[in-house]
Amino acid sequence: MASGRYIVEVAAEGGKATSVTWQKKEGEDSRTEGHGVYFIRTNYEKPQEEQLWDVYNTIREVEATFRCLKSDLQIRPVHPPK
Repeated sequence: MASGRYIVEVAAEGGKATSVTWQKKEGEDSRTEGHGVYFIRTNYEKPQEEQLWDVYNTIREVEATFRCLKSDLQIRPVHPPK
């Protein structure tokens, strides 16, 4: 997160912000701190890391495309009858 790596000061007059200043905190190493971890569950046996990442990104792109299409066509989610 950027908020933990900077000192931000906001000057205000009459309840309104008039200026914002910021500076990076000294000694902060932003290269490794805060990196997340992806956990991908699969039924592949002995999968390769690159192969799983490619499959994940393909699925993510397809889902984003469907979201875009639904928005453009103003289609609401359709749930199967119970």
